[in-house]
Amino acid sequence: MRAVTPAYSAEISRHSTRPFVLVELVAPGITYRWSSGPDVTWAGESWSAVGLQLEQLRAIVGGGQEGQISLHNFGGGASALVLGSRINDAPVRIWKLYGDGPYDSGDEVQIFDGVADGQRVLVERVTIDIVTSGRERELSPRLYYDAFCSHIPPAGTVLSWEGEHYRLESRHG
Repeated sequence: MRAVTPAYSAEISRHSTRPFVLVELVAPGITYRWSSGPDVTWAGESWSAVGLQLEQLRAIVGGGQEGQISLHNFGGGASALVLGSRINDAPVRIWKLYGDGPYDSGDEVQIFDGVADGQRVLVERVTIDIVTSGRERELSPRLYYDAFCSHIPPAGTVLSWEGEHYRLESRHG
């Protein structure tokens, strides 16, 4: 059993409360800190409100967790993140916070510790798959793009990249 701060204890004893989550993604050369609630200062760091949603965080048969984090793609910023950074296998940690700040150490509950394991880019949102470290699914391809394009090669086209060969398949075939 863990000790909780008075602020945390008061918040969870209320009739109704709505937590929000803080997500830390450590990409090569940069650490992103996002909040599903307001802009927050916690643990000496700033966490930005970016339209974050934690989706379907669930236990995996055999141990571990998997789920998705989803970000608004304001002005293409989130898609630039996943397209410009190599975030597959980047460490991801998630905490839950309740109530209004300021927050003390101990007000948080860590609910996930794992890695990014693939992404989907849509026009309005970017979704990043997450999985407990060591449970990566090693699917190929590990990066999906769903966007409007002026030219899409037909299904069956083989693309070569860095010594690997990929055959395009139809999502609806």
